[in-house]
Formats: sequence, structure tokens, C-alpha cells
Amino acid sequence: VYYLTIDEFLTRREAVAGEGLRVAGRVGADSVKWNGATLDLKFRLANFEDDDGVDVTYNGVLPDMFAEGRDVIVEGTYAHQGAFHARTLLTACPSKYEAEVAKN
Repeated sequence: VYYLTIDEFLTRREAVAGEGLRVAGRVGADSVKWNGATLDLKFRLANFEDDDGVDVTYNGVLPDMFAEGRDVIVEGTYAHQGAFHARTLLTACPSKYEAEVAKN
């Protein structure tokens, strides 16, 4: 299923507000707030430079590999001038995206 990168989303977030979306980005540094009792999560979905992003809210079990600095895909809706409300949170396995080391 097609998704927007965080940079694509940020340039047109108001135009796509209220629509169901998938957005890929990185969990922003020092942004994770997790309540294990209520399963409420808040974090910033940032671009790769970690200088822009959007606040995300999610309620549910955390994927095992969820952590600051990890690449994630959120699926849900964006509220006008507000937060992205994720229904689904997916983490990417870093080993799939690491460059292959040349063998000498």
C-alpha cells in the first residue's frame, strides 16, 4: 500500500487532513511519552534530519522494535493544525535497509 514520506506529508498536511493516510518517518529524539497502564503513546514523527515533524498519538501495544531514532510507518488521520492520530504503528527492520558491506 502506498504511503507518503514525512517530507511529502509535511508539505501538504492541511490538504490531506481528515483522510486516511500512511506516513513514513523516524521517531524523533526525546519525543516518546509512553503510558503502559493505558497503552497511550505520544511521539514526534520526524524527518531524517530530525528538524521537522508532526506529533503522533497512538493507543495500543507497542511493536517490539519501536524506539527513538527508528524508522516507522503510521496509519491513521491528521487533524487540521493538530496531531496525527495513528490506528496502526509499524516498525521497519533496520537490517533490511543497511548497505551491504563490500567483501575484500
